Parts: sequence; C-alpha cells; structure tokens
Amino acid sequence: MIEQNTIATTPETTSKTTVAVAVFSENAEPTIITITPFLAALAVLRARRTRATNPAGYFKAKKFYPDAAELNLVPDNVRPPSNEFPYTMLKYCRTTQHVANLFGVDATELSNAYRAAFGKRKDEAAPAGEPETSEE
Repeated sequence: MIEQNTIATTPETTSKTTVAVAVFSENAEPTIITITPFLAALAVLRARRTRATNPAGYFKAKKFYPDAAELNLVPDNVRPPSNEFPYTMLKYCRTTQHVANLFGVDATELSNAYRAAFGKRKDEAAPAGEPETSEE
C-alpha cells in the first residue's frame, strides 16, 4: 500500500511507455519496478495527497519553492510564495493537474481513476441526490 511505503520517481525516469519506480519499505531492500506513466502518476498523486511524500523542492525563509523540474510545470497564474501565503507552490504541486503534467497524462482521466481507486476526498460533497454518509 502507498501509505506504508515510500515511492520515489522523478520526471527524468519517465518515458512515453514506462516509468522506473523505486519502492522503499522499512524491512527490505529497495525494489525497482517498471510501470506505465499513468500508474506512476496515480501513485504519486495518492502519496502527495496523503502527505506520504512531498514535491521535490526546498524551504527558504519558511516558504516552499519547488525544484526546477517541478517549477517548469507551474503556470504563471500561481502566486509565488510570500509571508502571507508561504505554501502556494507546495499546494499547487499536489494538484491533479500538476501531477498529470509531470507524467504527461490526461488530468481528467487521472482524476477519474483516483476517485475510482480511492473514493472522493473528504472535503468533497456528495453528488446531488446522494445522501451524505458519515464514518462512525
């Protein structure tokens, strides 16, 4: 499961057909597996949304700045980090659109696959006509 393992992949290890992924667990040596860019994007999106991993980057003066590979894919309309909003880039780098751009896959398909695999996010409301469910 993604929550129990750390998954490391970079855009440099991607191609149009396969992605090399290193899977690290506490009790074993790293395992290198080859998967499609779509599955890698899905795994990275899940890991970023659950905060199991963070986008590549660094903190400077309590503000997050993505590294060059991530920054090249950030659109101009995303505000740069400031004292008032220090995590704008970090938040954007966790979005479906950004992860889809990293791996060269369709963002809508990635979003649909994420919801099918992991369910809707807690902050999303149920679609109209469906009752709200509570976890007790």
